[in-house]
Amino acid sequence: MAFRCANPCSIFSVTYSGGNATYEFCTAGGNAVVSYWQFDLPKYTAGPANWPKLIVRDPVTGEVVFDSRLKYMRILDFIERSMVDANANPYQPTYAGKVVAVVESKRAWNMVSQLVPGNPPYAVGGYSGSFASTPSNTQVSIDKNRGYYDFSEQPANPNGYPAGYSYQSSYMVLDVSNF
Repeated sequence: MAFRCANPCSIFSVTYSGGNATYEFCTAGGNAVVSYWQFDLPKYTAGPANWPKLIVRDPVTGEVVFDSRLKYMRILDFIERSMVDANANPYQPTYAGKVVAVVESKRAWNMVSQLVPGNPPYAVGGYSGSFASTPSNTQVSIDKNRGYYDFSEQPANPNGYPAGYSYQSSYMVLDVSNF
């Protein structure tokens, strides 16, 4: 799933049911428009059989290795950023003449929680993660960590809750012009 959004954006969740996938996005900065492209196996995206075509086959197996009728991902870049780098200095490369979208392959995140004494005790916590945006057709911005999920629970688990983190983000930048 590749996406574009002028606001900082991240895939919040993916659920599967009955052969369908549902993606939920989280955006910062109010209402946002998210455009997306779902890339599938090439054999499932073929156009009409009467289109002009160039088909390249493996000479040993006969397997199709390229079919000009299909839309293949046009990969422009791979970006890896640590949460520390992104918080201090957003990364904003540009790709002249392209319409860019990002594939979020690994997102930096951290979760903190705290047990608050009381009768009964309760827990409070928050979750934050890195975001990507496409402020223009030609630019990608890998942005700072943003909190977007706060929770509280009463009564709380008396053993507390673990904190966790992953400080590395990985994105693939695609050219989605004419898709």
